[in-house]
Amino acid sequence: MAASCSFTKTNHILESDAIIDFMKTGAIVIAAGGGGIPVISNGENSFEGVDAVIDKDFAAGLWLKN
Repeated sequence: MAASCSFTKTNHILESDAIIDFMKTGAIVIAAGGGGIPVISNGENSFEGVDAVIDKDFAAGLWLKN
């Protein structure tokens, strides 16, 4: 039986500033294609990993929108 985990919508891409910096150098950046680690804010200005799945199609659309 497969393990179950929640499916959550991505609402922010934490590494977006770094991705933009790489793009400004002329680098070809592959982003929001899956493999990200789902995290939530723990309220102490840091993040904790959670058992969830990131919808890579939604995340890619979010990246393009921003």
